[in-house]
Amino acid sequence: MVRAATCLITLGMGCRIDRNSDAAAAPGDGAPSRMGNTNTGGRSAAPSPGAQDGALILPANGHGDASSGIGQSPSNDGGGSPRSDAGTLDSPPPPTCNLADDLGPGEHTLDHDFGGVTRIVQLHVPPNYNPGRGMPLVFNLHPFVLGGPLLPIWVTESAMNAKSDEAGFLVVTPSGTGAPSAWNAGKECCGTPVTDNVDDVGFILHLIDYVSQRVCVDPRRVYSTGMSNGGYLSSRLGCEASKRIAAIAPVVGHLSAELDPCDLARPMPVLQISGASDSLEQRTHSYERWAEMDGCKDAEEETFNDGTGPGSARCVTHDDCNGGVEVTHCVVQAGHCWHSQVPVQATPGCVPTKSFHSPDQIWAFFSRFSLP
Repeated sequence: MVRAATCLITLGMGCRIDRNSDAAAAPGDGAPSRMGNTNTGGRSAAPSPGAQDGALILPANGHGDASSGIGQSPSNDGGGSPRSDAGTLDSPPPPTCNLADDLGPGEHTLDHDFGGVTRIVQLHVPPNYNPGRGMPLVFNLHPFVLGGPLLPIWVTESAMNAKSDEAGFLVVTPSGTGAPSAWNAGKECCGTPVTDNVDDVGFILHLIDYVSQRVCVDPRRVYSTGMSNGGYLSSRLGCEASKRIAAIAPVVGHLSAELDPCDLARPMPVLQISGASDSLEQRTHSYERWAEMDGCKDAEEETFNDGTGPGSARCVTHDDCNGGVEVTHCVVQAGHCWHSQVPVQATPGCVPTKSFHSPDQIWAFFSRFSLP
């Protein structure tokens, strides 16, 4: 059972890319910076907690130069170089907390009841966590099947906890419902939660409040990513919970058609990650619709390119959007995959990526946005 479920996702192998944040790089460290413009809302100039608290910062491509992070201009060798469009946006400091029963760093299993159903919730708190200072929170939503007792597979293979330790953010990996475990992400996906109309958006919003009672969360910096069914739910959260979710990064999932158009309370930063051989037409349409709903005015610009062939990736970005947000679409020459560099699983159409690593690119994107 576990072996078969493991084959539903893929993870590649290779070097690890670190974040491309708004935090100004120290001279000579090679880390690029892209702060954006001075539009209200959207981009955040607040430095990453990992950068402030001593976490290791690597160059964007992990090889000693800054040539492959999203948000950098392409060069002739297929990489990129730091852009020169950096501006500033004042961002208030994270909130302070004084929780009597703060959980502290480590792995915490929080079995939690919502709507009469008890679900497994995994909370990862990185070593550099400061209980008195609000930390960003990332929801890491599993694909179809890999919830419930199989949730530890997704926790390990998504590699988001490792990125959390490096960059300094909280990771909440909750479970869906049903057998097999799934999310109600709209009519397109998936399983009994859709037919039973499970309120998974309400569950995630409830978890923000619940987790904030156990650790110190920065409510302006709550994000959602996930693969497949988890990517669909991340898209739905961006559509229906834009007052509380600062940015989304769906991987091989998109906005269910009946939810479009969204009634957005604010523009939503979106990083769409797709496989070239996996429903690319629908993913591209979703990306284009997010650009329209966010009022993006510019033509898309290439912001990542590491060549051609299996496992290569190319990203394009709209960065002249309402509220200073961005909408990016990254297409990896592979299939229905997580597109990371953890040892690959036996999933048809999934190959090791060349240099693209979803956890790194996702955090690089998230770290530059916060709620107004």
